[in-house]
Amino acid sequence: MENMSGMFIKFLRPEHVTEFLDGSLFFMNIGYFIELEKEEEEKGLDKKGYGDKYEGHLFRFFDPENNIFQIKIDGEYHTLPFKKGRSVESREGIRSLLINCFTLIKHEDSTDNSDFYLDYHEDLGKVYKVKPSILDILEKEFEGRIPVWIHNTELFMKRFEAKTENIRCKNGPVVYFDENSNFPLSLEEVNKDFANTLLCKRKFYENQKEYRFILENPKGLDCLKVEIGDLRDCARQLESIQDLKGLFITTEATEEHSV
Repeated sequence: MENMSGMFIKFLRPEHVTEFLDGSLFFMNIGYFIELEKEEEEKGLDKKGYGDKYEGHLFRFFDPENNIFQIKIDGEYHTLPFKKGRSVESREGIRSLLINCFTLIKHEDSTDNSDFYLDYHEDLGKVYKVKPSILDILEKEFEGRIPVWIHNTELFMKRFEAKTENIRCKNGPVVYFDENSNFPLSLEEVNKDFANTLLCKRKFYENQKEYRFILENPKGLDCLKVEIGDLRDCARQLESIQDLKGLFITTEATEEHSV
């Protein structure tokens, strides 16, 4: 299991909460999200961050010190001057992969880089709570959504893995990158498994703090439900995002608590 230090949350529309707590995980194929942004652009709608035409794409960046561009005219090559450039590519099969997204509010060793701040609890001593600024960001990003807190991630993952043991899958936190300067994966990592690109997204989406589950889709399904059993013993519905103020973690065993 990938590092999940912090708080693991699923933000849901109100009408989907009960189904999720019953253990039904809904996966959509990547092509849906690619086309969603394209449709938003064609209709002139404000970009909401749900669709992404560059899902599963490799970004490569070029500079005049390390790269050259040439064109061939009448049998002769001519070098084109440039300041910077990039290419974007994907692979066949990426669009059919299935995805389900959660939110991971990360706890880092350094509070400067963490989504948590250090506080003190009368009985437990040093504890970590979600920064108010992070709560404000999540409230804006997931307006109208109901948070479900996965307080026992080990049990959740055990059940998920048991139900998907015969399906090739990948999961992990998303790394966000500057689409004009750097890509977080090496060519070696991409060539090893191009689906790794689905764990990389442009910084425009960084407020979503995604943790993704990705499944193969040999039948080319538009969507898939994976039933992993009742989650009420490892997940808890909250009334609002601001209810996360009452949750905290300790570091000795990365325990999670509520007050």
